[in-house]
Amino acid sequence: TEGRTQAEWMAKHYGQVKEKRSYLPEWEVAMNMGVIDQQGTRDEDSIILADFRHDPVASPLTTPSGKIEIYSHTLAELAKAWTLPEGDRIPAVPEFCIVTESHLNKSLTAKYPLQMSGFHTKGHTHSTYASVLMLHEAVPDEVWINPIDASVR
Repeated sequence: TEGRTQAEWMAKHYGQVKEKRSYLPEWEVAMNMGVIDQQGTRDEDSIILADFRHDPVASPLTTPSGKIEIYSHTLAELAKAWTLPEGDRIPAVPEFCIVTESHLNKSLTAKYPLQMSGFHTKGHTHSTYASVLMLHEAVPDEVWINPIDASVR
């Protein structure tokens, strides 16, 4: 503990974060706020593609044109060259594509009205520690379902 209380450790670590995020309120103020709405900084470090924005000729992107590309010639060529499964496509312009397994696929949602999406619980990361019995007992893998959805089944 290095002689610090839990509150002192919290203040210390908050101070370290605040050094990099000067827009954060002082510790005493933050403690009374509950939730802190972190507004992004306007520093050069926080501007995405800052070098490109300042001088696109000297700092080109890694795209074929060196610029931001909305239409991708590379994807257009792949779409022509590849043989894809029925229903699959490679659009050259960004668009939302409903995949076969999506909850938006109406032909499947009639038969399978629920969709399970998995995530790793705090008991393991990827497969690491997944076989540790003590962790399974402490943090069992569970399915969470809304009671309204569960009640009709």
